[in-house]
Parts: sequence; C-alpha cells; structure tokens
Amino acid sequence: MGVAPEPMKQILLVDDHPAVSQRIGELLATAVPHAEMTAASSGEQGLALVAERTFDLVLLDLRLPGCGGIDVSRSFALRDPRCP
Repeated sequence: MGVAPEPMKQILLVDDHPAVSQRIGELLATAVPHAEMTAASSGEQGLALVAERTFDLVLLDLRLPGCGGIDVSRSFALRDPRCP
C-alpha cells in the first residue's frame, strides 16, 4: 500500500503590484511545491475569494487601494474567529 499524497496547500496572495505578486509566486513555488497559489489584486477581490474558499495561508499587502490590508485582515477575523 502506498502513502496518500499530501493535499495541496492553498495560499492566497493579495497585492496590487503584479511584479511583486509574480515574484512571490515564483518563490512560493520553489519553497512550497505542494501548494496552489491564488492571487488577488485588491482587498475586495481577496475578501470575495475567502468567502468562496478556504486558504491555509494568506499573504496580504497592508497598503492596498480601496479596502486596505488592515481592513481586509479584520474582515477575515470576523468571518472566522480562528483566524489570528
């Protein structure tokens, strides 16, 4: 009998700078090969994705236009009290 494959880790990256998102994605692909990264370019888009799916890790830019990173973080915590 074989060992069951490890489930893919789900990572959400919320950043409004495409070059930053791309580079972080490249680094994560190397550092966490069993991960699927989803990118959002705004706080609102990040909140919508978290409402639809569960993520193991969220990397969040604190300085986002519109709904900023602090507000997004607070919304995550209100949605799921287990979120630190």
